[in-house]
Amino acid sequence: MKNTTYYLHIIIPILMWIIFGILIIQYTEPAIPNSTLDYMLMIGQLIWITPLIYAVSNFIGLIKGKPQSPKIYPPSKTSYTVLWVSRGNNVNALHSAVKNSIAQKPNFYSVNYTVVTDIKIPKKYRIDNVKYILVPKNHKTSNNVLYKARALEYARQFIQTDYTFHCDEESTMTYELYLGINEFFKTNNKDVIGQGLITYNSDITSYQNNLLSKTIPIEVIDAVRSGDDLGRFRFQYSNMNTAAFGMHGSFMLIPKIVSDTITWDLKGKSITEDAEFSLRAMEQKFKFNWVNGVLEEQSPHTIQDLIKQRKRWFTGIKTVILDNTISLKCKYILSFMLINWSLSWTIPIITVITLIVGKSFIPTLLVIPISLITGISFAIYYVGLYVNLKSYKFTGKNLHIYINTFLLLVLQIVPIVESIGIIQGLIKPPKTFEVIYKK
Repeated sequence: MKNTTYYLHIIIPILMWIIFGILIIQYTEPAIPNSTLDYMLMIGQLIWITPLIYAVSNFIGLIKGKPQSPKIYPPSKTSYTVLWVSRGNNVNALHSAVKNSIAQKPNFYSVNYTVVTDIKIPKKYRIDNVKYILVPKNHKTSNNVLYKARALEYARQFIQTDYTFHCDEESTMTYELYLGINEFFKTNNKDVIGQGLITYNSDITSYQNNLLSKTIPIEVIDAVRSGDDLGRFRFQYSNMNTAAFGMHGSFMLIPKIVSDTITWDLKGKSITEDAEFSLRAMEQKFKFNWVNGVLEEQSPHTIQDLIKQRKRWFTGIKTVILDNTISLKCKYILSFMLINWSLSWTIPIITVITLIVGKSFIPTLLVIPISLITGISFAIYYVGLYVNLKSYKFTGKNLHIYINTFLLLVLQIVPIVESIGIIQGLIKPPKTFEVIYKK
């Protein structure tokens, strides 16, 4: 019974899209292409099937159930450092994240806290017992890496604990996450990399105001990230012990033996150093596993920043995929996912055109499986928003009413909004790491 509400948010969008698939069967006529436009529409309709791996892997992860609470173990002797990486200009967000994270720590655990920045943090924003590392302006690595990788490589020499837990500047640790990290140490070898669920509601006031006041809240668009965590990312870590889909740049629990073996002085010079690091860790046969507990962060505050973020991710992953120094066997799944991501913006457009034209050039028997794939893709948003709202303490009828009406009306156009970043990444890739403002 505890998982019933969670599973409803998987079932509802799947059923909705199966019904939609039945309507397509009823109101479109199976046809054979006999013109250039027909062939173009046929190719477009075949794109419907491309999210297969994405949908299946997410479904396997999602049906594992809602996030588990970590078991409470005696404190581990394994030492670790919580490391925040920041350029240093969002000092309010950084200060709040560090302060709130320390406040959540169980009294019986021992944790080291470190902040690394490119800009010196003013004294009034510093916290006692936190180590602040300033990267020298003239610091260069052997491979001349830039941005976040440069800061991480510089900080690595100062961290001697068994593990490092990587955070972005607004990342806030929760009490359950401390327990989950301790549980991870008790149940895994000291060379296993960990990652888990990130929600985007650390700034609770903004989260609530945006949900209730904006026509298309960015928090709804970003729900896909939490859904992905519980879907394909949980699947790859728990079932495969790999990072075939890549890895987030925060909530990375990395053993010292791994970071010292691979280092952050990466060869590819990608602006998504997390993806490159994870693939090189796979090449070195290091294993990955899931960490129970939640790390809280913030979504971008404007549509422009969200597009900027997605464009950076797309361009960075493309750079990693095209890197000939990474073996194909470690990156072929991520390559397929990038192709799928590149085409995703066309799917709702092709669906609308199909309904207008009234022709389907794919076998009728494939329409329902395609509807199932699409339903799972939307279920990722449903589950993602559910866990974010659940953390915020939206409960009972209000939670169900909000998700099941708001998403049915608005979510259908969200993939198009998000895909603008992909299109811009294809046309005009960013040449630098653009920092996104956080409160």
